[in-house]
Formats: sequence, C-alpha cells, structure tokens
Amino acid sequence: MAQYAHSIRLLGLAAALCLPTGLRAATVTTIYSFASTVQDGHKPFGALTFVDGKIFGTTRNGGDDGCPNNGTYGCGTIFEFDLATGTEKIVHRFKDAHAQGAWPVTGLIALGHTLYGETPSYGDGDSGTIFSIKPSSGDLTVLYSPAYPNEDVGALALYHNSLFGFYFDGQESGGGSLFSFDPKTGTEKLVYAFPENSVPSATPLFVGKSAYGTTAWYGDGHPGTLIRIDVATGSAKTLHRFDKNVEGSPAQALTLVDNTLYGVATDGAGCKVSPGACGTVFKFDLKTKALTVLATFNGANGGTPSGGLLYSGGLLYGVTSNGGSSGFGTIYDVDPATGAENVVHNFTGGQDGGDSFATLGAYNGTIYGVTVTGGDNGEGTLFRFTPN
Repeated sequence: MAQYAHSIRLLGLAAALCLPTGLRAATVTTIYSFASTVQDGHKPFGALTFVDGKIFGTTRNGGDDGCPNNGTYGCGTIFEFDLATGTEKIVHRFKDAHAQGAWPVTGLIALGHTLYGETPSYGDGDSGTIFSIKPSSGDLTVLYSPAYPNEDVGALALYHNSLFGFYFDGQESGGGSLFSFDPKTGTEKLVYAFPENSVPSATPLFVGKSAYGTTAWYGDGHPGTLIRIDVATGSAKTLHRFDKNVEGSPAQALTLVDNTLYGVATDGAGCKVSPGACGTVFKFDLKTKALTVLATFNGANGGTPSGGLLYSGGLLYGVTSNGGSSGFGTIYDVDPATGAENVVHNFTGGQDGGDSFATLGAYNGTIYGVTVTGGDNGEGTLFRFTPN
C-alpha cells in the first residue's frame, strides 16, 4: 500500500512540473502542529466543528501508548483549539478501546452543549461506538455499540435531533445500511439495508424528508451510485449510476447548493495516471436528475479528492490527498457556474502539512482544515486561510 501511494505521489509530482500558479492562490497558515507531546493527538482525519470561538476535532492516533494492536501510536483523541488564545488542549484520550472504541477518523456533531461522534473500531461489539462528550468536563459516555460484527460506523449527520449514519457492512443482507440513533432514548433503528455487496460511503445528506448519499460499490458490481432514501418509509431509489471511466467513483459527502448536489469522485474523465491519482467534481440537478462533471483532476492540479466540498463566497472548496507541485496534495476551488478549477495551495509536506483528507470548514470568513502529515512534528497540522 505504501509503495502504491508513493507511486501516485511521484506521478502527480511529475505531472505538476508545468502547473501554472493558481489565479486565486491564498496564504495557508499552520496554527497548530500535532504531536507536540507524547500524549498529544496524531493524524487528524476528520472534519472540524466550531462552537463559540473554539474548534473541536478528532485524531486517529496519539493520546496514550496502551492501544491494542497499535503499539505506541495510541487510540486517538478529541481536541479543542481556542481561536482567541491560539492554544490547543486534549479533551479526551481514548485509553479503554474495548469499552470506548478506538481510532476516530470523522468529525463531531454539536447539539446544545454536547458533542457527538463515533469510532470505527473496538467497543463492546468490536465494531465501533457512538459516543457523547461534554467538552467542559471531558466526560465521555458510550451511547451505543453496533451488534453486528464488522459493521464499522461511518460519519454521523444530525436530522430532527437524531443522529444518522451509514454502516459500511455487517448487515444480514451482506451490504451496508442507513441507521438512526436517538440520543435521548438510546435507541438505534435500521432505516434501510443496502443490497448484497453494496458499500455506502461518507455521510448522509438530508434534503426535505430524504437522505441522499453515494455508494462506492453497489450490489450488482457497479462502481458507484447516487441514491435517495425516504427516511419515513425506508424505501430507496437509485438516481444515477456512475461511469467510472468518465465520472469516477464517488466516495465523499455531498453538498447542497440551491437545488443542486455537488460531490467528488476518484478516477474518471479518462484518467491516465495510476488508479486513484485523479478524480472529478460533479453536480447533480435535483429537478432534471442530470449529472454533469464540472472539473477534473490529473495529478498536476491535485489527485484523489479526499474530502467533501465546502461552499463559501460563491465557490466550492476542497482538498486532494496527493498530487500538486510537491505530491502532497492541494487545496482547490471550483466555480459551480463555469466549472473552472483553481489551485489555492500546493501542500509541501513540510511545515504547512500534507495529505489532507477532511472537508474544510468556514468560521467568521476564514477557512480551516487539517492535514495528517507535515507540521513541526510530522504528524499533521491545523491550518487556516482567507479566500482571496
């Protein structure tokens, strides 16, 4: 796997030698480098949450050296960064993996004064946990552990004060599922079970009474679909089947702007680089049910779009986890009206970080994100930039 990733990086770097400077380049500032101490968090993969001038997030590793089957890397942390003081602190360290879960790689959801999140591994059922935590005290409560083996809880979404998410597999059907969880009653409910061998991806997006999402694979072996699930009835409809060679394979959360869904996919558009090293940005019109490729990646302008899209100031912002001028990925923007793609920043893998996987977040006119490598200690960064 490491050799494959290295090959993608080299190909992206070779293609980037003639990459022009972005028309809307921005200065990216690292405001925190992870792993400043042994017990600090390492490698933040998940999106950020903003609450009252503070940033909350998770790291996959770090926090403690007693994580099962993970040596000295730790089971992960929940961190807080105070924008007013510029200081970071650990809110919680996942020390008891068999009870609390381990390796959080998704963001948190704020509901009142409580944060909710998930872990994909360990817990009572050995398939992850859903938890709540009070940032003021650091008290973490495990609310639910999936019963099926290998379910692997995905990122959560909030809808009508309930948490919704995808299980990637583990159902009796042999595929994943959409579930709901009521934090007040502690009850979990199966909303929809995907066909055999279907793998839902990312996070459900709610529009009206329906949940929209994508599958990386569908039951008939098709490399990706766009689906709509009626939350009340549990019925589902396939809205689009992706052509991997043209549109790519969807793998990230969708974004709604007006009456159009926007998303990203790997491969696609006659990709000539190694598989996974390119990708597309697409839109789907909810009225006409037409899907259109807006922009493409070829390694030079980034490869493997790895987070969802953030809509801010009339543009769509995203990240790629490889490609660009140094091979460590890019920050890019796309004009949804024209499809024009622009490289905002090329990560170098140095102090500015590299390999970003999380959807960007906006707070008070500034955009924030994380990387899993680079920074002062090589274990990831928290960064910001102001769009031009």
